[in-house]
Amino acid sequence: MEKGQFYHYETYGRADSEAKKKKGSSLYSILGEAFRDPEYSSHVKKIDTNERPPEIVFSDTVFGKYLESKEKLEAQKVHLKELAESYAKTKKLKMKDGCILAGVVSYPPGTTREMLADLRDKLVIPFLKNKWGTNLRCVIGHSDEYFWDDEEKKRELHYQDHFYVIPDAYGKIRITDLHAGKAAKNKAIDGKIFLKEEEGHWSDANNKFVMKAQPLPKKENESENTKKSKNGKHSDRAYCDAMRQEQDVFFEAVGEPAGWERTTVNGVRYSREQVKAWKHNQREMEAEQEAVKEEVERQKKEVEKIKNKAEAEAENARKKALDTFNREAAKKVEEIKNKAKKEAEEIRKQAEKDAQETKDNAWKKAAKIENAARVQADSILKKSEKFVDILLEKISKLPGSSVIINWVKTFRKNSQPYRKDDETVKNDGIKKPHSIKP
Repeated sequence: MEKGQFYHYETYGRADSEAKKKKGSSLYSILGEAFRDPEYSSHVKKIDTNERPPEIVFSDTVFGKYLESKEKLEAQKVHLKELAESYAKTKKLKMKDGCILAGVVSYPPGTTREMLADLRDKLVIPFLKNKWGTNLRCVIGHSDEYFWDDEEKKRELHYQDHFYVIPDAYGKIRITDLHAGKAAKNKAIDGKIFLKEEEGHWSDANNKFVMKAQPLPKKENESENTKKSKNGKHSDRAYCDAMRQEQDVFFEAVGEPAGWERTTVNGVRYSREQVKAWKHNQREMEAEQEAVKEEVERQKKEVEKIKNKAEAEAENARKKALDTFNREAAKKVEEIKNKAKKEAEEIRKQAEKDAQETKDNAWKKAAKIENAARVQADSILKKSEKFVDILLEKISKLPGSSVIINWVKTFRKNSQPYRKDDETVKNDGIKKPHSIKP
């Protein structure tokens, strides 16, 4: 796989820019990320940072030789922050106006530690010093991130050099003058640069973008909105062309000697015609994918419609089956209920019959017992009366015995224990004793 160059820089203010619409676009966040403050380094594992901490590749200030590595990093960060804040306050900049220019040079896959040192010393650092001069304040090297090679399934270190540029607070140079794209855009807005379509083009002969500057033509009776629209369009083109030239300059000074490619698509070098063809194919593929996506969505809707219909039919069938089941169950319950009533009635009748038989048998047994008792009582009574008669007969021979004999007769008359047979109550042909109530 051929290697493409990566060189980029941007300006940052003391507060996050609304134009970028993301957190982490301020002076403090980029310094925090560069010096690996935990709050701004969530994308890097702590163990990798501890093993390979950031290193100061270049600095415009020499710190004490007795300071430890971490102390030097902290001192360098404070130094950069103070320079940027001093510049912003001296120039009376707003919080969101740029007060520091920060950039990165990324080394492609396959770069070893030995190659990195050679590239830094001979190409990258000399280029940065030559381009930014005394405004270059610091270069910080990172070696705690990785490339991922999908083919070999192994990690490879991704080396990066972050550089920071801050003009002299009391000098005439401003941050926007150092940023090539913003400087060109400001000139285009002021009407000093106009880029014609046919004069701003890519030249395959020397792999460079040819840009020619001309005064902005003026037309009579042209509205202010038209002028602003033109200025906006041409200023954007001026910005892109200037930044493209920056890439050309970097390629001539660093990329080409290092064996890196000027332009790549997915890490592979292509000609401009090939890039155009690739983009055309990408647009066609995207259109096809969109069509497929729409068809899939349509089919999903159809499937959902069929599913809903089937669910509705299943629900209706379930309700119908449930109603039928309920009716059958109610009918069955009624049958069981009637059968239970019938069986209960039969059991009641049988119980009454058994109770009546038991009752009759009880009366019969009671009558038998009473009759036996009466017979025995009569026998005893007869014996006692016979004994009393004998006794009275002997007493009658005694003088004055008539009173005793009369008292005994009266007592015998009043103490009869049973009633006569004709006073018994008949019930179903069974004589019931008077001592037992029916």
